[in-house]
Amino acid sequence: MVITDDRSSSTDKEIRAAAKPLENKGIHVITVGIGTVPDSAQLGQATQNEDDVISAPNDVDPATLGNRIMERAFQRRDIQY
Repeated sequence: MVITDDRSSSTDKEIRAAAKPLENKGIHVITVGIGTVPDSAQLGQATQNEDDVISAPNDVDPATLGNRIMERAFQRRDIQY
């Protein structure tokens, strides 16, 4: 999981390159942007699925956000056990 409250200084290409090894190992990447500054498009570069990008306001209830993250983590259909 990647959590941010700002835009990265990395390029989209650099973000994709960093995420690729995780994907190759079957690691489910969920990105979370908190506040009004995070760039959802940039967060989307770190994951293959746009549904794995979660945005939340600054005043989000931590339990609510945690539940959203866990729901997304367990909604994946391609996880092999």
